[in-house]
Amino acid sequence: MSGVGRIVLDVGLAAIWALVMVQTVVLLGLLRRTVRLKTELYAAMPEVTKHDRLSGGTLVEFEAPELATGATVRSADLRGAPTALLFLTAESGGTPADWLLDTIAGIRHRSEGRLLVFCEGSDAACSELSRLMGPEVSVLLDRKGRVRGQFLVTTTPAAVLLDSDARVAQYGMPEHVPDWEEEVV
Repeated sequence: MSGVGRIVLDVGLAAIWALVMVQTVVLLGLLRRTVRLKTELYAAMPEVTKHDRLSGGTLVEFEAPELATGATVRSADLRGAPTALLFLTAESGGTPADWLLDTIAGIRHRSEGRLLVFCEGSDAACSELSRLMGPEVSVLLDRKGRVRGQFLVTTTPAAVLLDSDARVAQYGMPEHVPDWEEEVV
C-alpha cells in the first residue's frame, strides 16, 4: 500500500473512532437525563392508596383479643391451616342479619381451616356480636380498625384469606350487603 493510501485509511479510521466517541458521550448524557427524570417521577408519585391490596404472600403481623375468652390471638398462631379473616363493623346501624350468620356458617362448613371475625366498634357492640355468633366462631376486637388497616381493607364486611403460612392469599367482599353496608375510612 502506498503512503498516501495508508494516510487516507488512518484518517478514515480516526474519523470513525471520533464518531463512535461522540455518539457514546451523547448516549451517556441521554441515559443520565432519563434516570434523573425517572427518579423525579417516582419521587412525585403518591404513596400506596388505601384501595390497594397487599400482594399475595404478604405476611401481616397482628394481635387482637378474642372476646369470649379474653385470650390474645396473634398472626403467628395461625400457621398450619388456611384462615379466613372476616372484617365487620358492629355499629353500622343494625345487627347481623340472617344472611351474615348464614354466610359465616357456609364459610365454616366449606373451609378446612379457621375462621376469625374481626369486629370493629365498641366493646359492648362487639361482645353482643360474639354472643350472637356463638362459641363456634372466634370474634376478635379490632380496636379502631388497626388490624383492618394493616390489611388495607377499606369497607366492611370484607374478607381476607390467609394461606397455611398465615400469608395473604386472597381478598373478597360481597357485591351487595342488605341493610349492613358501610364505607370505612
